[in-house]
Amino acid sequence: MKIKMIVSDLDNTLLRTDKSISQYTLEVLENCRKQGILLAYATARAKSASEPFVDEAKPDIIISDSGALIRMGDEVIHRAVMPKETINKIMKILHSGERVGYITASTDIGLLVNYDVDPNDESWKVWKPVHVDFAAGLNHDIYKLSPEITEARMRDEIMALSGISYIPFHGENWCHIGSEGITKWTAIEKIAQHLNIGIQSIVAFGDDYSDIEMIRGCGIGVAMGNANDDVKAAADQLCDTCDNDGVAKWLEENLCI
Repeated sequence: MKIKMIVSDLDNTLLRTDKSISQYTLEVLENCRKQGILLAYATARAKSASEPFVDEAKPDIIISDSGALIRMGDEVIHRAVMPKETINKIMKILHSGERVGYITASTDIGLLVNYDVDPNDESWKVWKPVHVDFAAGLNHDIYKLSPEITEARMRDEIMALSGISYIPFHGENWCHIGSEGITKWTAIEKIAQHLNIGIQSIVAFGDDYSDIEMIRGCGIGVAMGNANDDVKAAADQLCDTCDNDGVAKWLEENLCI
C-alpha cells in the first residue's frame, strides 16, 4: 500500500533522548518529502515547545497539545480549548493536598507554570515557561493541563470528572489532562478528512500511552524499541530505539527510499 502520510510523536520517538534529530533522520524525511509523502508531528508538547523542531524537519502538519491544536503552516485546522468550569474543578483538586506539585497549562502565549523556574534550566528551557499564580485563577484559553500529581487521591478525583481525558506519562507522576474526545488520534482523523487521505495510507510512530490510539488506528502502527509494553502490544510492527534512529531506519527499509 502506498503511504501518503507519516505521523510521528516527538519525544523519545523522532527525537533522541538528548532532544536532537540526527542528520540521517533529516535526510530520510527529506527523501520521503521528495516522493510526495506528507510529514506530521503528533506531540503532547505545547505549540511553543514544538517550534524548535519545525525548521529542522519541516513538517507539513503539526498536531500539538495532544491533539487540541492542528496547524498546517499558518492555517489552524482545528482548535479545542478546555471549558473554564472544568479547569476550575481540576485546580481545586490539585490545590487540596498537603503539597501542590508542578502544574503547567498550554496556551497561545506559551506554557504557563505555577512555580518560578529557571528559564535556562535545560529541563525547562525548551518549554519557554511563563510563571503565573494558578491559585488566583486562569483567564487564558487552555488546550491542556499537565500537572504533577502528588497524591493518588487527586488522580482518582480528577479521573472521576466528566468531560476530560486523562493520560499518564509512563513511569512518572506527570499526566496530560484535556477535553474528552481530544487526542492525537482524533486529530489525525480530522486531518485525513481535511486532506481526503485514507487512514490506511498513514503510518504512525510512537512510544507512550498517548500514542496508542493512533498506532492502533492508522494503516500501520509502529512502536519504538524504547516504547512501553502497552504501546508495543498495540503496534503492528516494532522499529529500533529513538537513539538508534528507529523511525528513519523503518522508513528507509519499508518505503524503499
